Amino acid sequence: MSELHVRQIRAALEKQLQSHVDLSDVCDRVDEQTNAFLSRAQMAFVLSYLTGQSMAEAATSITDGFGDNGIDAVLYHPTERVLYIGQSKWRNDGSGSIDRGDTQKYIKGFRDLINARWERFNEKLKNRSASIETALNDASIRIVLVVAYTGQEPLSSAARHGERSEGA
Repeated sequence: MSELHVRQIRAALEKQLQSHVDLSDVCDRVDEQTNAFLSRAQMAFVLSYLTGQSMAEAATSITDGFGDNGIDAVLYHPTERVLYIGQSKWRNDGSGSIDRGDTQKYIKGFRDLINARWERFNEKLKNRSASIETALNDASIRIVLVVAYTGQEPLSSAARHGERSEGA
């Protein structure tokens, strides 16, 4: 993805989601707020696209923040019986991909989530535990893992398969 495309995506996210993405947990440093906003807004945009919900509704599913256990968003769509679990990475330069470490953390968080290990998550996700439990107790639920990033490289084979590095 070129830097021009990243710039255009950023402008669209700022225009459509600036007032909907919660940044109350982010430090006062502008660079941290900016990166947190862009990563969270990117995930809200993708979830809105996948579910047909408004971007404001999708933004309420964001769980990104300290102690998120690799899970940046959880959205249960009860009508469709789909549980979306998201990971988002914003890359300003439009290069690269999500690294293996972040992917492993996401997969570990997914396992903790489906096994209801709520103590391993932040309050944002814990506050969604009732709807997540409802979804997980439904035998016909479909779980969709969503990865969104502005890099141009595909996920590496190791990242796609959740492989651990040697010695890990």
